[in-house]
Formats: sequence, C-alpha cells, structure tokens
Amino acid sequence: MQSNNDYLHKVCNNICPDDLGVIWLEDNPLSDKSDYYFEMNYLVDGLLSQSSTQDSEGFNFFLTQQFSNQFFLIFKNCSEGLDTQKLINVISNSPNIKDENKSIVIVCNSNKVKSKNIEDQLAKKFKNLCIKNLNL
Repeated sequence: MQSNNDYLHKVCNNICPDDLGVIWLEDNPLSDKSDYYFEMNYLVDGLLSQSSTQDSEGFNFFLTQQFSNQFFLIFKNCSEGLDTQKLINVISNSPNIKDENKSIVIVCNSNKVKSKNIEDQLAKKFKNLCIKNLNL
C-alpha cells in the first residue's frame, strides 16, 4: 500500500496550471477517513477540514486558488450510483468552465461508477476541455 506522501506526490505531479479542478468520486460520505482525503485537502488549502456542506444533490463543492487561478474540487459519494447529468450541472456552474484548452481531472475511487464512462460523457459535453483520468 502506498503512503500518503506517495499519493500526494502523484496528485501534485498530475495537477497543472491548465487544470480547472478535480472531480473526486468515492463510495462513502466525505470524511477525514476517506481515501485521498489528505491529498485533496492539500489541493484545496485545507478547505475539506473546515467545511463539508452538501448541496441538495449530494455534491460537496470547494473553491480555492491554484497557480493564481480559481480551482474547484467536487466530491460525490457514489454509494448509490451517480447521475452524470447532475454532475454536468454542477460542473457547468464552476468558474472558468468555458475556457479553452483547460482540463478537469477525475479521481474515481468508486466501485459503483466507471471513470471511463464518466470521462467519455464529460468529454462529449465539454468539448473545449480535456478530461483527464487520474488513476491513483
């Protein structure tokens, strides 16, 4: 099993200034026991440990700065599956989503959803963006 430092190194090496944000999918509610919690909390400057309110659809949305640009993190507990259209709606309201030549990173740690299917659906909807699947 990899250590937190190994995962943090991998996450940080795969996030770049062209990334608008991360979609993080798990099969459990968000908690400090969640896989990759440490790494994602680092990416959003500790916001995970400060607040974890969900919207009416069960998405947690965090907004911070990375590389002097707005950067979002969307967390979803997929224990009951994922409605991709609802995810698309959340992403559509994210800052800078209409920018060209930018990326969104998917971190899928769910047995209920397949990251390739989500990647394909997001790529169809957001043709201006590169959708990257980060396998940790």
